[in-house]
Amino acid sequence: MKESNAAQAQNVLDSIVAHYAQTKLEQEIAQAKGISDNIYPVGAITANTRASSSSTRNAFTQESRIQTVVYNQPYSVVLGNYSGDLSYNNQTGAIFTDERDSNIAIRGLKTTTDAIPMLGNATYKGKAFNGTYNTSFYGGGLIEGVLSYDVNFTDRTGSGSITGLGDTVNLQQGTISGTGISSTAQQGFRNGNYLLDFYGKKAEEIAGKVIFDGKDTIGFGGTRGEISK
Repeated sequence: MKESNAAQAQNVLDSIVAHYAQTKLEQEIAQAKGISDNIYPVGAITANTRASSSSTRNAFTQESRIQTVVYNQPYSVVLGNYSGDLSYNNQTGAIFTDERDSNIAIRGLKTTTDAIPMLGNATYKGKAFNGTYNTSFYGGGLIEGVLSYDVNFTDRTGSGSITGLGDTVNLQQGTISGTGISSTAQQGFRNGNYLLDFYGKKAEEIAGKVIFDGKDTIGFGGTRGEISK
C-alpha cells in the first residue's frame, strides 16, 4: 500500500514538473516571438495592408502599398514590412518592378548550436511571401509561396526552393555555420542571397529571408519532417 501511494505521489509530482516545464517553454517561446498566437494563427500568413493607389489590367497590377505580413510558426515568426511602389503578375506573384522600402525580421526561440542534429537528413516544408496579391478572384488575397528545404545534418549542408512566387527561387547549397545557413539565391535572371536560422529545441523549424537587389524581398519558414539516418 505504501509503495502504491509513493508511486502515485511520484506520478503526481512528475506531472506537475512536466506541466511547469511546458508552461515555462511556452512563455519562453511567446517572449522570443513577441506576438500573440491568438491574433496571428500558427501556420498561417496574415497580412495587414492598404493600397494608396492601384491599377489592374488582366494579370498585371501596379500599385503603391503599405503592409505588414506575418508568418507565424510554433517556434518562430517571420515579419515582413513593405512600403512603396510595386508592379507584378497578380496570378503568379512574379514581380516586375520593385521600388519598395522593405524589412523582413525573424524572431523566435533559436536552436543552440550544440542542439542542431549531427547525423541524418531532413526536409523542411512551409510557406513564403513576397507581398503580392491575387486580384483575379472575388476578394483576392495574399499570394503564398511553397518552401521545400533539405538539410544534410551529417555533411552540415542545406539547399532548397520556393515555388509559387513567379519563377522558382533556387536556394543554393550552403553550409551550417553557427545557428543557421546562408548562401546564394537565384530566381530567373535575378541573383541574390538568402539566410536562415534553425528554431526550436531540436531544430524543428527554419525561418529566413531572400534578398534581391540589396533589399529584403521574400520571407519564408518551414517545419522539419522526420530525420532519416
